[in-house]
Amino acid sequence: MLSIPGSGLAQEPRPTEGWPWDPDVTNVSASSRHPRPAGRIDNHRQVIATEFLGGWRTYLGDLHAHSRGHADGGASTPTIRRDEVNRSAWSFGYDFIAITNHSTSWKLYDELAPTVQSLSGTRSLQPPDLLALKGVESYTGPRHSVHFNVFNRLILMNSERLETWHDAILARYADDPVLSTHVQLNHPDPEDPWFRLPPEDQPERRQRVREAVELAEYKGLPSYFELLRRGFRVAPVSNTDSHANFEPWRGADSRGRTFAEEPGVPPEKWKDVESGQRTGLLLPADETLSYEGLLWAMRLRWAFSTSVAGASGFFVVNQRTMGSELTLAPGEARLDFTIWGSTQGGRVGQEVWTRLEVWSPSQPERPLRVIEYQDATRVDLREELSLTPYESIYVVRLERERPEAEVILAPVWITNPIARPRLVLEGDGRSGVAASCLRLEGGGPHLLLQWQAPGGEDGDWRTVGPLEHGEGCIPLAPEALSTRARWRVVDALQPEVVSAPVELPARSLPVP
Repeated sequence: MLSIPGSGLAQEPRPTEGWPWDPDVTNVSASSRHPRPAGRIDNHRQVIATEFLGGWRTYLGDLHAHSRGHADGGASTPTIRRDEVNRSAWSFGYDFIAITNHSTSWKLYDELAPTVQSLSGTRSLQPPDLLALKGVESYTGPRHSVHFNVFNRLILMNSERLETWHDAILARYADDPVLSTHVQLNHPDPEDPWFRLPPEDQPERRQRVREAVELAEYKGLPSYFELLRRGFRVAPVSNTDSHANFEPWRGADSRGRTFAEEPGVPPEKWKDVESGQRTGLLLPADETLSYEGLLWAMRLRWAFSTSVAGASGFFVVNQRTMGSELTLAPGEARLDFTIWGSTQGGRVGQEVWTRLEVWSPSQPERPLRVIEYQDATRVDLREELSLTPYESIYVVRLERERPEAEVILAPVWITNPIARPRLVLEGDGRSGVAASCLRLEGGGPHLLLQWQAPGGEDGDWRTVGPLEHGEGCIPLAPEALSTRARWRVVDALQPEVVSAPVELPARSLPVP
């Protein structure tokens, strides 16, 4: 067992009488719970991207589950023993599960629970089968309505102050992930996620909080993009947030049966959905699953959100993994993506990839690149594409044939994106001075120079040819008649990137 620093209250004293002592019991009736299989089923581990550093093994699980539910009207709180939750997660094929009971109802048995446990069956081919983590869901924000999960070095708090949240994280952060706290932002509000980093005039404090806050529950692109625009370096994950419950779920499953919501049991087992959310984590294929490896995967943002059990993805950009923060080297003016998608046990014609999108949070209206697939046998996906690094964040989304079947991959961050292209007219073009010219600023290495005749429509632009940096100015010929009145540059890799047109003087013409 690892020696990991324990939990501690942030800006609140430990209860004088100690944590409430309540027995860790199960009081939910067996008749309302989904039957647990005798052995382990539905294991979705697979190796993806085999040509990159020997491949990457995917692990699927749940980083937000509660062995205790909410008390209702003074009745007893629905509870399932922690070891039963772990056993269910093992039985249903999870690779990891985190029991994250609330800081406001923390019990002695929560505090005394091991930081991590491993479970394996007698016939396990890749032990351990399951890593069971201890976490906590703490409260902050207005009226304590904002929640976050913490792993490894726990933070138990119930404070409305943003600074208190920052202080608690900083007190438990370490460069070594095995000695550090790890923070996940839970169910962010689409209108206002509330969470913010320390201000930019506190760079060291801001950077350390940014490193410790690693994951965010995916609740759609708008709220996720807002977190990224606020400076968070978070990978998307999908969890159940399941609570022990007395009452059956409001809908029946495909066989007409009703079961209660239950931690450790996949949502598709207890409610009428085709497949439930999973958090995906990746490790190099030659590494054995371990607690240390899981913490490193969180820190390096080797994570993804999937709405389909068994569906996973991974990508690299210029030979760096997703989740990386890149500083472009001199002359590195193109991003070469290789993107993989895979489905364990995928069925031709039923579980195929249909769409790939690359997004920038700064342009949330539409993707930067879309590739659609009509191949009914595309169970596995491998795609290469190139973009000019005008954006500071790139998010990859993969879509499957089923409705709302998607995989959202951790982004890459670019610290020094390239400025968009701009044409500047130097000189008035009338004096005959040879220095009068069109000068290029910004832009990547794949630019095309285009012109338009006077009175031309938007679609009347004609390409002269490639325009390279270092050519200097495009000289003007004042003695020529102005038959080419407007000029612009377009990025050949991204045709939507276009400079503002330059209007030439009445008697000037760039030499073709």
